[in-house]
Amino acid sequence: MHFPGVLRKIRRQPILISIFFLNILVFSLYFTIYQYGTFSTPLASFKGNNIKAYSSESKAPKKQAPSMSSLLDKLAYIKDDSIETMTNTLYRKLFSPEIANSNWRFVDHFVNSKIGLDIARTFSYVKLRKTQHLYDPRITMTVYLNYLHDEYKKGSNKIPFSWEDWTDLSVLNSYLGVENSTCYSFFHSHDIDLDYTFEANKSSLTYFDKTHCLDNEEYLATPDGEFKDPELLPGFNFNGQINEKSDFIGQLHNAKSYLLSAAPPPTLIYFLHDNGTYHKVEPYPSSSMMRNGMFDSFVRKNSFQGFDPIAELENLSPKRLLKHQSDFKSAMVSANSYELSIPESRFALNTDEMFHYLYAKKKTSLDTNEKKFLEAIDFSKATKVEDAPKYFHEVNVKWYAKYKGHEIKENGAHYDFRFFSGFITEMPSEEATVHSPEYNAATPVNYTLSIDNTINRQTIILSHMVHTLFTLTFHDGLFMFPAHGSLLAWYFTSMSFPYDEDEDVQMPIADLAEFCLRYNDSLIVQNPKYGMGKYYVDCSSSLTHRGKGLGSNNIDARVIDVDSGMYVDITGLSVSSDQLNYENLHKFEGWIPQQAIDSYPLEPKQKRELDSRDDEKKDEKEDEKKDEKKDEKKDEKDEKKDEEKEEPVHKPTDEEIYNIHKENKLYNCRNDHFYTLDQLSPARLTLFEGAPTFVVASNRSLLEVMETEYGKKSHGNPEWRNWLFVDLLRMWVNTDDIKSACDELRRATNTTKEDNVSPNECFNRNTTFILSELVKNSIYDVTLQDFLAYKDKKRPDFNLLQELYRDNPYTGAHVREMQQFHGKWEWSTPYIDDRANISTEWENLAGWMLEDHPPPKIAMLDYLLFTEQEDHGLNIELS
Repeated sequence: MHFPGVLRKIRRQPILISIFFLNILVFSLYFTIYQYGTFSTPLASFKGNNIKAYSSESKAPKKQAPSMSSLLDKLAYIKDDSIETMTNTLYRKLFSPEIANSNWRFVDHFVNSKIGLDIARTFSYVKLRKTQHLYDPRITMTVYLNYLHDEYKKGSNKIPFSWEDWTDLSVLNSYLGVENSTCYSFFHSHDIDLDYTFEANKSSLTYFDKTHCLDNEEYLATPDGEFKDPELLPGFNFNGQINEKSDFIGQLHNAKSYLLSAAPPPTLIYFLHDNGTYHKVEPYPSSSMMRNGMFDSFVRKNSFQGFDPIAELENLSPKRLLKHQSDFKSAMVSANSYELSIPESRFALNTDEMFHYLYAKKKTSLDTNEKKFLEAIDFSKATKVEDAPKYFHEVNVKWYAKYKGHEIKENGAHYDFRFFSGFITEMPSEEATVHSPEYNAATPVNYTLSIDNTINRQTIILSHMVHTLFTLTFHDGLFMFPAHGSLLAWYFTSMSFPYDEDEDVQMPIADLAEFCLRYNDSLIVQNPKYGMGKYYVDCSSSLTHRGKGLGSNNIDARVIDVDSGMYVDITGLSVSSDQLNYENLHKFEGWIPQQAIDSYPLEPKQKRELDSRDDEKKDEKEDEKKDEKKDEKKDEKDEKKDEEKEEPVHKPTDEEIYNIHKENKLYNCRNDHFYTLDQLSPARLTLFEGAPTFVVASNRSLLEVMETEYGKKSHGNPEWRNWLFVDLLRMWVNTDDIKSACDELRRATNTTKEDNVSPNECFNRNTTFILSELVKNSIYDVTLQDFLAYKDKKRPDFNLLQELYRDNPYTGAHVREMQQFHGKWEWSTPYIDDRANISTEWENLAGWMLEDHPPPKIAMLDYLLFTEQEDHGLNIELS
């Protein structure tokens, strides 16, 4: 049984939906007719003729409304049938006033941010939480913020905390009250290979050092157990990750049990507000709000009107709002061209100097976060780089493996084990998914026809997480910028690739250290007007190590989505003593003095390669390579002789390498990605996922960084696996959707012309028709009108109209930005009018960027509620 639905069930708004349907469908039909005219088929005769004749023979309904016929008649006589005109028509119709808020896909605000007053449902919620785990983030945030309001009046910022209130533990409900649910049963039911004998008749304490698991009876006797309701324990209680690999369901249950039974509260909680402000709160361990009196106290107040976290946040004392003085927003306004130089000093970490004010404090006067930070720094200094234990632990599943008869697509590497909620690629699914608080399990859903899908969930999670992180650091005056694949994604659209499984960002090491001091072990709570996101910050215990070492600690910090376990990787850039190899050194020709390259202390073998490269021509080297293949053994002997003849080579010390790098302003992360200062600074204002951040201002530097990592053609390549970039729409389109459109092309034209071409080639050769089909299928996804459906009733993997509508302000801003700074940008489409009401003047555009904007993607709670209601055939009203 689940918490009853709160959204009002009334009928859709038929007038607005009809307008949407007529506007976009007619445009879609025009697309189709134009493309049919390009084939040598009888359908070509309809081009330029009265469309009603064609429509009556197509999938359109037998009875057309007069308005539709009128629109079709008008459309039939459009003379300019260029793809540019059609695309502009799509933008014009999609961004007409009638479309806004006509459907949940076309809203620009968080719809389900609150729960209205309903005493009966409130008592139902209370009753259910006595017997099962149930999670609604709106209730949690409202109750906690209201409690904080009362504490502020007392002069305190401390609040009780339990992960039971902040995470969805409902997957454990199936174990509650089950007599034989124990640690033993867990380890013998999830495909776990043990290297020891686990006997059922022995106490779980016997094996605790190996299993990290206690049965209920033993667990309730521990300090953690004192906070728990015995009725809500699953029988197995973990204090960490299991050592052995298991199926991913076992890892899921391990994670949820850990959060319930042993995970400590965060050191701090930051409730984010507008314009870079926030409330900073100190939590302490407690039982859940249902047992410690917080919930009862809240609902018994005379002011109780339901659960509204936005109202509760606004009700907090504004005097308690905090904001950093080093906010980049004010610095940007006064900066020249909205650029900032990153000081060299921020790429070096001298903790004694940087944090001298902390070391000068008495330990008893240190805040908890300060104390933990200094302990981590001291541990890092006292540990050799090769002895530093691996800090981050991902989900450890057996690979390859099957689930419900098919091979799983993920191996767990992109999830933190503590907050793992199942593989995104297995969602939606009854056992391994995240549902809304109002999910009705009694009504089955045909997931093969479901609107809910993996791509949507993944892009929503990453979009909101990145938006929150960049907003936080930008207003904190900390340099953070997209890196690696995230930087390449920014180049195309200013948003993540829809196929990315995580995000990468970089920070100068000094900024990273300050970030860790402020936020390590903290819970960052998203501004509730944007969504219900919660993100846990975790910094590694080896921050002072700036070399790669054994390669197990390349990541310096992570920001982790509490609801899924997905994360953003943060790496620090600093001067280090990690020696460049031959290949990396030559990437800096033209960036550092040639003398520095020529004199760089390479290993002897690499030094010979360097001399060979400089002294011999390319064709001569190719001949040498051929000779080497003919007589490899002889070359090996000659090489040994050469080495014997060489004078002893001075092996540079770490300090010498460090000084060379410092002198030439060479910085690197712990995974051998090297940069010069000129490739990073000055940094220019931009947006990523709708939040302000930075990219290097120099076009040459930007391209060099991307090309060094991904190749010369990377930023001009529109294809990646099963995705194709469509510059007309500024978005990546899934090739499975393109394939469906190509199949429709073959059916409609009764031809095998495109049988042996890839979906991408089919799109390039038939752009107009394929776009029309993508639009049509997206309309079907919205309206479920049968005559728009494909034969197999397939819904799109990526709704083109939904993404275009929500992303357009940000992709529109990105186009204007790139036209300003990158004259040779490959994806410029100056003939497209995107209807984005944004200035092309840089000063005005930059001012717009500095304003608070919501994430491009819909709030996850909205997404879950709406898709589940649609999948269950329920009606939706938009407030």
